[in-house]
Amino acid sequence: MKLVASKNTWSPDEVYEVTGILLREHPRIQAIYCISDVIAIGAMKYLADRNIAHIKLAGFDGIPEARKALEQGQMVATVDQQPMEQGYKSVKAAIDLLAGKAIPQRVEIDTVLLIQANGE
Repeated sequence: MKLVASKNTWSPDEVYEVTGILLREHPRIQAIYCISDVIAIGAMKYLADRNIAHIKLAGFDGIPEARKALEQGQMVATVDQQPMEQGYKSVKAAIDLLAGKAIPQRVEIDTVLLIQANGE
């Protein structure tokens, strides 16, 4: 795997345009990894609008739209950061701190890799 380009934007509409630019500049791209699922949705829309199915698309966050895209074969992977667990542990730490209890300097929460059901 070789990184051929990296663009910094958080707008799905901008990602749509950037995806087109990247594919014109690097027509042999086989996969796109996006730093968030919201960004991946912009790339996914570009690929879908042009019936480009050979490029593997992955995101990060595990949002409902990405999970649906996995089910429909539009994405191959996303990473669930477990926001409910993050919230729970954050509130618990705040309550403990307010109660005068010691809290850890660092709390780790596992991420979960979500892939297409058929393993492709």
